[in-house]
Amino acid sequence: MTEDESTKYQNLIDALKWFDENTRVERAKRIDWASSLYQSPGLVSGEVVPLHMMEEARVCFVNGQYMATVLCATSVVEHLLVAESEGALTGKPTLGKSIDAAEKSHVYAAAMIKDLRELNELRNPLAHRRDVSDLSTLANRYLAKQVHPDSIKEQDARRSLEVMYRYFLQVLKTGA
Repeated sequence: MTEDESTKYQNLIDALKWFDENTRVERAKRIDWASSLYQSPGLVSGEVVPLHMMEEARVCFVNGQYMATVLCATSVVEHLLVAESEGALTGKPTLGKSIDAAEKSHVYAAAMIKDLRELNELRNPLAHRRDVSDLSTLANRYLAKQVHPDSIKEQDARRSLEVMYRYFLQVLKTGA
């Protein structure tokens, strides 16, 4: 970095140092928790988008970007589930249709289907605008529970990662 760049960015660099120091312990706790969900079996190959999105979901969680975590984790599951459901879907493949097809095929346990539906319900109010009267919106959920929205967002993110990793491990095919 040149001296001009260093001077130009010094205030931002100082702010980043402050942020890093003041969030390090909480980020370390989130890394520890997220690491407990998935231990790599070694080399994993597959489609680029879901594999990279899975890592982005984890990084978003570690950095406290909880809504992004939910969206990334759900995207991973949708990519994998649509791929697993090929041939069983008609029309545009969506997460909801893919879950329905998976349930009809009896490939997954009822508990997994329930988890996939829950994940879809966590994502939908974030991905699609809802009316203010919709009880599934973040605003209505935190008002009903009388807790800070960040608490609900973190719970949703944790749940999303749990479901994402469990589903990924379930569909992971081991090689020879």
